Amino acid sequence: MNINPICNENKCTYQKNSFKARKPEVKIINQVDDYVQEILNKYNAPLENHAKMYGKDIKIAQKENSVFINSGVITSSINLRKMSHARDFYRGIVDNLRVNSEIEKNGLKKSLEKLI
Repeated sequence: MNINPICNENKCTYQKNSFKARKPEVKIINQVDDYVQEILNKYNAPLENHAKMYGKDIKIAQKENSVFINSGVITSSINLRKMSHARDFYRGIVDNLRVNSEIEKNGLKKSLEKLI
């Protein structure tokens, strides 16, 4: 929501701070199962903070047992059956953010090597 200026007889007062709704940095594409949703609920605040720090939006999608994470050029996936702990899921998202933020500086090839 934007705040419009108040104008009286050709004098307008603008507010310095416009109030806008906060857009979420973590977006779920399609639907995810209950397990993934619970993990996202648990780690939502730290993930939002990481996304703000890196200046990226995180998009998460799921197809069967694979969860796809995209925060830029590189999309990574996590196999839920091979995951041993919920921290692995969180760490995969943070690694994707880090690698996508380093692409401009290091190049795509070096960034991909860090992720693999």
